[in-house]
Amino acid sequence: GETETWLKIYLDPSCDDSVVVCLSSKCTGTFQEQFELEHFPFDEQDLTMEMASEHAREDGSGFSVQLERNDNDMYRSFVITRGFLQSSSYTLKERLRFTRDTTLPSESNSGKTYPLLQIGMRVRRHS
Repeated sequence: GETETWLKIYLDPSCDDSVVVCLSSKCTGTFQEQFELEHFPFDEQDLTMEMASEHAREDGSGFSVQLERNDNDMYRSFVITRGFLQSSSYTLKERLRFTRDTTLPSESNSGKTYPLLQIGMRVRRHS
């Protein structure tokens, strides 16, 4: 797919020793997920992407990374739905939902955990 990324680095005004890295990304891609059809014809579910940091949560350096959504309205996240292939049967919501989490120790050779951001898009069957 096609990707554009912008990066802005600034000091966090609410904390003396924190640096904020604001990453904006515009990407076009093809995603697929198994539909969980449980309440036909009113099915709906989240289609989820995950973004993880390459910096472990506890790496001994004192360096800490947190992945968070930006709540500033100037940086609103949205989905352009015109290319959604299932649009004749489903509606893809235009807003994204963000959930912070961590990777599992078993997902790393070192057994470390890494910050993870789950990005969910809601899809609903036309009724």
